[in-house]
Amino acid sequence: MGNEVLFIAGGLLVIVLAAVAMLSTYRMYMKVRTQNSALLRLQKNTHMGSWEWNVISQKLWWSDEAYRIFGYIPQQFIITDEAKYGCLHGDDHFKVKDKIASVLTGDSNAYEIEYRIIRVDGSERLVVECGEIIRDNNGSPLQLMGTFHDVTDCRRVTDKQSLFENVFKESGEAIVITAVNGEIIEVNDAFTHITGYEREAVVGRYPSFLKSDQHSDEFYVQLWQQVELAGCWSGEIWERRKDGVVFPKALTIRAVKNGFDRVSYYIGVFSDITQSKLIEKQLQKLAFYDELTSLPNRTLCKDRLNHEIKVAHRRHEQLAVLFLDLDRFKYVNDTLGHSVGDLLLLEAAHRILGCVRETDTVARLGGDEFMVILTDVASAQSVKLLAEKIIRALSQQFILQTHKVVIGASIGISLYPDSGLNCEDLIKNADAAMYRAKDAGRNTFMFFTSELQMAMSERLDMEKKLRNAIELEAFELYYQPKIDLRSGKISGVEALLRWPGENGVMVMPDSFIPLAEETGLIIPLGAWVLQEACRQAVIWRDAGFDKLRMAVNLSIKQFDQVDIVNQIETVLQKTGLPPELLELEVTESMVMRDADRAIVILEHLRKLGVHISVDDFGTGYSSLSYLKRLPLQTLKIDSSFVKDLGGDGGDEAIVSAIISMANTLELKVVAEGVETFQQLEFLRRDGCSEAQGYLFSCPVPAERFAALLDIDRLVAARRPMVDLTSGVRCQR
Repeated sequence: MGNEVLFIAGGLLVIVLAAVAMLSTYRMYMKVRTQNSALLRLQKNTHMGSWEWNVISQKLWWSDEAYRIFGYIPQQFIITDEAKYGCLHGDDHFKVKDKIASVLTGDSNAYEIEYRIIRVDGSERLVVECGEIIRDNNGSPLQLMGTFHDVTDCRRVTDKQSLFENVFKESGEAIVITAVNGEIIEVNDAFTHITGYEREAVVGRYPSFLKSDQHSDEFYVQLWQQVELAGCWSGEIWERRKDGVVFPKALTIRAVKNGFDRVSYYIGVFSDITQSKLIEKQLQKLAFYDELTSLPNRTLCKDRLNHEIKVAHRRHEQLAVLFLDLDRFKYVNDTLGHSVGDLLLLEAAHRILGCVRETDTVARLGGDEFMVILTDVASAQSVKLLAEKIIRALSQQFILQTHKVVIGASIGISLYPDSGLNCEDLIKNADAAMYRAKDAGRNTFMFFTSELQMAMSERLDMEKKLRNAIELEAFELYYQPKIDLRSGKISGVEALLRWPGENGVMVMPDSFIPLAEETGLIIPLGAWVLQEACRQAVIWRDAGFDKLRMAVNLSIKQFDQVDIVNQIETVLQKTGLPPELLELEVTESMVMRDADRAIVILEHLRKLGVHISVDDFGTGYSSLSYLKRLPLQTLKIDSSFVKDLGGDGGDEAIVSAIISMANTLELKVVAEGVETFQQLEFLRRDGCSEAQGYLFSCPVPAERFAALLDIDRLVAARRPMVDLTSGVRCQR
């Protein structure tokens, strides 16, 4: 019985102990399970998965998070070492294999490596793999275990933070960060470079120590009001460097708020714009001031005139506009050179300034044109006195380097409100009055009047008609023969432009050519003349007059075109006229205005085969050193020297000298305006080559000139020397 009790008691004890053991095991299991769950949650939250690899069995185990890192669904895919390497980025594949191989064969028991993986969905992630090796007693690896850590997001944050730090440090713009109370928290290197203050000297201070005396307290109050209302302020501000120098800077201040919509701190970004200000000032000077004289230019002058007109209108005052042009400036500039011309303009500007009040404006409009704006004008008489004062000042001798120069000035005057109510009309009317002053003999002044207004209206009407005539090609060419003084035959012809006006009344060139030159209409008009003259020359060549050379005058604006040589070559090609049958006449003043350029252009024309002659020779200024370099074949003596032959000994001497010089230079000489036998005999005797003028024929239409050619051919066949005056006599 006792044994049974003991057996039963022992059994109960075993059961109790077993239960206790089971309870302890359960508690331990639950603890481990809880720890594993916590570990799994930790792995998931930290994007860190664990793994184990048995080197002997080659079995690989991954935690659920390890699967997720690589993009697999846990427990639905059995991972293998080969599958793992298949997930690696192609550029990192061998790097990882080499690392593991070196660890397995080396002495180290731990490693860490960073590489990229391509997940199943194609996305790229950055993983840090840490591993530890368990070895046997002989040091051979038995097992590897470790972790995968997805550091993609962390690295992005780190890279962005590094980027921000680099931007802050390396920025060329100064950056200041302040607390809400305004104390400086941080500045970058650019701040030190621009202001001269080191970081240690400014942290904890308020930015107000940089203030200059360029802004009022109200300015700063408004600035911070803008920051508070809009969260930002941008503008230009002047502050003081450490060395005391005040400088301009472009500043932006922004308020940075936290998640509770409260300002956490302020960021100020600024750059030194000293150089920009200097460039802006230089550009403004270039835009509004004349580079040579530093006077206001046309743009600024018009702006000031518009302002003064408003003031005069409000105060019921008069103002005057003086449009001034220097007489003989072009002659000085062409003969003595541009450097002397510039000195003349500088001195002229200085003298004009010396004649006016400080409240008046003197501007240079360009070239030798100046404008004076007189405000608060008492009377026309006071303007007259000032104009006379300016003319006297400019008539005084100029000493320019070693040259003594005397010029004058022509002044046109318009008054507000009598001569115009706006800027454009006042300038236009003063300009018109200036041209009237030039016509009156120069070195004088003229007020704009109603008569001038009428003349301007007529001029505008003429310009309108001229434009219309050019569009309709309502012009004609007349032709005047050139006579060979040795054979008496027609040796050439000059094309002269005529404009059949209204009611059949011919408008002579003197009436419209100057207007065409001023308006630029001479360009299309001259192109038409060249084309038509070459076309007509081809007709006469085909009729058997294959030696007849057609002479065409080039205007100064045509000659100034950059493609003039190409234009002439194109006309010759289109019309089929041989180049040697075209003679281009250029004036002496046109050539000498820019002799070096003229030589280049004329050389090109000569290479085409075109004949070149200088028209109106003797009326301008020629340098013999340039003249002998010009590729010329002919000099034309101006009619002003021919008309007094036989009466004025001075003109005879000039004509004889020109003929002698031309013969020496092996140039032909053509005398224009021959009207008497006395002139003819003198020219013949002195060896002149050709002549043209009313003694032989006035300019005639093409069909009448064709008749002259036929007559010339018939009579030339009957006698060796024809009557030089058997042409077409003209009615004056």
